[in-house]
Amino acid sequence: MNMYGDTKSVIVDLIGCLVVPMQSRWTAALTVLVVSASNCVPAPASPQAQPEAQVAALERVLFGRTASGKPLAERLRTLEINVFGQAGKGDPVARIRALLKVVDPAREA
Repeated sequence: MNMYGDTKSVIVDLIGCLVVPMQSRWTAALTVLVVSASNCVPAPASPQAQPEAQVAALERVLFGRTASGKPLAERLRTLEINVFGQAGKGDPVARIRALLKVVDPAREA
């Protein structure tokens, strides 16, 4: 979803404009311009794609601050010890997901 609505509906509108008579060609050109401009605006980052941001949010909830100067692995270990009593092993993304099931970053002040 972008600020112009659903991308699929914009494309359908574009196709509809391209097959109508000549008087609507300006509408088609404007639609192409709007679709092109909307592609220039970066989409918000997916939470799954941002482990650093997720760890920072968890730290703010639990500790009121982030430890951004430390390596991500150390920060994750500290969070796990505080939440679960021991550090986890394996895929960091899965470990962050487990923390997110217990700690709600929406409570962040």
